[in-house]
Amino acid sequence: MSALLAVLAIFLAFPRVVNAQIVINEILPDPSGSDTENEWLELYNSSDSPVSIDNYVLEDGKARRIILSGEISKWLLIYPKGEGGFALTNTGSTIKLFTSTASAEPVDSFSYSKASTDKSWGRLPDGGDISEEKLDPTPEKANQAPPTPTPTPTEEPTSTPTSTPTSTPTATSTPTPKSSTSEVEDLPTPSPAQVLPEQKLGAAEVLSATTDSSPYSVFFQESTVSASASSQSASVKSKLGVNLTLVGLGLLTLSGSVLFFRNNPY
Repeated sequence: MSALLAVLAIFLAFPRVVNAQIVINEILPDPSGSDTENEWLELYNSSDSPVSIDNYVLEDGKARRIILSGEISKWLLIYPKGEGGFALTNTGSTIKLFTSTASAEPVDSFSYSKASTDKSWGRLPDGGDISEEKLDPTPEKANQAPPTPTPTPTEEPTSTPTSTPTSTPTATSTPTPKSSTSEVEDLPTPSPAQVLPEQKLGAAEVLSATTDSSPYSVFFQESTVSASASSQSASVKSKLGVNLTLVGLGLLTLSGSVLFFRNNPY
């Protein structure tokens, strides 16, 4: 008798162990299109053997129920489609799973808050205790964690050092001493200008060109011009006097010849 009771105890305990392996794994409360037609939930079997879910019950947040049937190997997708008023509300709810209609305590529950369109809530990893939101839906497949956004590196502005201008020393100009006429020893000795005998000088003619701009050079040039002009003038006057004398002698000779022929005719 005791052996029979032991076998019976094991038989009664075994379904409970199997039942505990079935969990609500993923839900899609806000799909594109009609929520009533397209929303779904997924059950997950964490064991390696198929499990019957006949008479299992799903209950929404308002205690509206649907009765399940069939068998689950790994994942099982369920579309409630509003049966019995059951709904996965977009504003959040808690979905419970019972092994039968007579069960007082759920074997699993899944709570979620506000849903995003075409984004699911799921456990990571499958069958785990952590619920995540905004997953890419993976019906009857292993749940995938959302990609971690890569932070955009903030480029820090590279400060360019401001170069300090180097002051350039200003050259001090040395004043050039002005020449004084009293400092005769610093002035070049002017050379007397040479005048060719055939050179004729006029009032506006320059005797010679010189690069020496000293007052002594100008003085000698003016003196030479004046002396040369005086010599030329005296020479002209002397020649004019000789010519006048010759003209006078010629006139006297002519007058004498005229008187001679008048007084001595043939």
